[in-house]
Amino acid sequence: MAVIKLLQASDVHEEDDVRMPRWKAVRSLANSSKVDIALLLGDFFHTQDVVIADELKKELSAEYQTHFPKSLLKDVQVHTDLVGSIKQVGGLENLKQAVEAPGVPEEMRKEIKGQIAYYEANKDRIKNSLDAIGKDKWLQGKHKSIADIISKEAGSRYKKLDELVGGIKAPVLGVRGNWEVDCVYDMKKIQFVEKKPVTVKGLTFAGAPNWYEALAHLPGELYSKHEWDPANPQGVVDFIQKNGTQEDLEKYVRNVEAGNPLAIPEKMLKKFPTYARLENVKADVLLTHKGPGLMAMEGDEDRGSGYGLEHAMRKMKPSMVLGAHIHGKGLFTDEDGYQGLKSTDRRVYISHVDNSAKKILKIEVYKWADREKQAEQARKAA
Repeated sequence: MAVIKLLQASDVHEEDDVRMPRWKAVRSLANSSKVDIALLLGDFFHTQDVVIADELKKELSAEYQTHFPKSLLKDVQVHTDLVGSIKQVGGLENLKQAVEAPGVPEEMRKEIKGQIAYYEANKDRIKNSLDAIGKDKWLQGKHKSIADIISKEAGSRYKKLDELVGGIKAPVLGVRGNWEVDCVYDMKKIQFVEKKPVTVKGLTFAGAPNWYEALAHLPGELYSKHEWDPANPQGVVDFIQKNGTQEDLEKYVRNVEAGNPLAIPEKMLKKFPTYARLENVKADVLLTHKGPGLMAMEGDEDRGSGYGLEHAMRKMKPSMVLGAHIHGKGLFTDEDGYQGLKSTDRRVYISHVDNSAKKILKIEVYKWADREKQAEQARKAA
């Protein structure tokens, strides 16, 4: 029996992007433990340019106020915040579920229900106001300038990380997290498996970021290369309205009403980017930023999994699915037909895997406190 060691790190959210102590600790752990493969599952930096975006938008504000009518700006402010909140949780249906979750303060529950009611009563008004702003050529040019500056800043950060992880004495594979912007794919030392499967040490790895929680403050241009995968019935409806026929839509709505939201018409499913890419892929290990199934749960709330991915997994039948994204406690599960391991912002994991059976035999857990000690040692060594 051949046993290989996989290091799994995610949600590092490095705050010191000059010295990068957390990433140095990950590199040190990978090398001292002599892992065979290092797996980085997204959300590399905490300082992902939200502040830069806010500051640039403040500078833009004076011109913005004179370019558009005041009545439109008032609507847009309300509607942008509302749509951003809905986008952040993956759609209106997810927001409706979230508001009913146990533990939501009553005052907050009342406020969110008011937002939902306003959105449902004013869909056309919201769309028209946001279209008037979003399709404005002057503003598009300004947003592109902001995106270019942010991309340059992020690219510099990714370049530093690329050099650092290049010091890991094992192949490094990864997937993009929701805090990464498009230029993350310029990194050379991380093989992003959502771009193509990779085989190392007899294990084939495929990937799907599986997230919809884009940072609301960043220009959409920075997410143009992300593979969006509908994660709830409303997302599927929106997709079919753009890419299908009325017959496709009516068929899917009937399926949802019958309690089968995953019953998507086959010809539409084949148009889902994630499903189309993974439909015929055979992989032993699926890497995700946000894991599917139980790994997408945060307390009693289901954070959702891409429907295209769910269908692709039925064909792929991976032995292991590795995920991240939801902070707090990690999770190991074997209840969904595969071994699932969710890493978090608090811990790094090293899994001992039987290379023949494609199964996890043992998991070592390293808390952030351990990594901070290693980071201090790395700083002293430098």
